[in-house]
Amino acid sequence: MDTRQDRHTTTSGSPVNDVQAQLANGSDAYPIDELAVRRFWQDNACGDDQVGGLHARFGGDYDTFFTEYDNFRYRNERHLLGCLAGLNVSGKELLEIGLGEGADSERLIRQGALWSGVDLTPESIARVKTRLTLRDLPYQQLRQGSVLSLPFA
Repeated sequence: MDTRQDRHTTTSGSPVNDVQAQLANGSDAYPIDELAVRRFWQDNACGDDQVGGLHARFGGDYDTFFTEYDNFRYRNERHLLGCLAGLNVSGKELLEIGLGEGADSERLIRQGALWSGVDLTPESIARVKTRLTLRDLPYQQLRQGSVLSLPFA
């Protein structure tokens, strides 16, 4: 995994403007501090605080946490259910990149996907593995790694 800690120096005074300028010029390279991104998501599991926290509110009760998280997620992002249901994934190999709490992962597996997943953080991998195990859902592979160097052949 590339863990360079490149720092971006702005030329226009705004990192957002610089990124937009690079994209407009056709540049596909932009320095990213992947280690900082991984540390952030490791310490702030995606969506955890939206329902009070796995440990803070649910005392580590994963099953109840996942149920509450899914209810919150799909109540507030209603379009996702239709988008997921519209995917013809049954019997197809599928690689999901960036797993969060695994809500979409579970849905895709229930729709028959031959699912594999990769996430930058060990925390997300542990949570998704726990979810799939608790719900007795099959999967092909579940790996921690970077999208910049996918750990799949």
